[in-house]
Amino acid sequence: DTLSEKDLKFINNIIPFEEGEKIELFETNGGLNGVKIAGNFITNKRLSHYWIDAGDDEIHSVKYSQIDSLITVDRTKALTYASYIQIYGSNQNSFKIYVDADSSRTWTFFNKAIENLKHTESN
Repeated sequence: DTLSEKDLKFINNIIPFEEGEKIELFETNGGLNGVKIAGNFITNKRLSHYWIDAGDDEIHSVKYSQIDSLITVDRTKALTYASYIQIYGSNQNSFKIYVDADSSRTWTFFNKAIENLKHTESN
């Protein structure tokens, strides 16, 4: 709910949302330019990561139904490293979603990703 309409339009241009898709949690480690540089987010339908860097862009997104497994790595006690979720997709796609936050926010992010994946697997 903290992303502006302008931010949502920017993100939608990078990774188009499906009908009914909504960002549930969002983190950026893009410094002062935040959303314009990097985004890591969980929607009700997928996990996504983007890094926009003058032509050396990284854009990854996978629907829950296409995820084989995920691993959470908590680095909240490290000074220089962000925590992340390592995602392994059924299409041999592997990428990380970074969460550079305190322990509580990091685990909220981790648990939401796991909860959404389990919900998809049970349907």
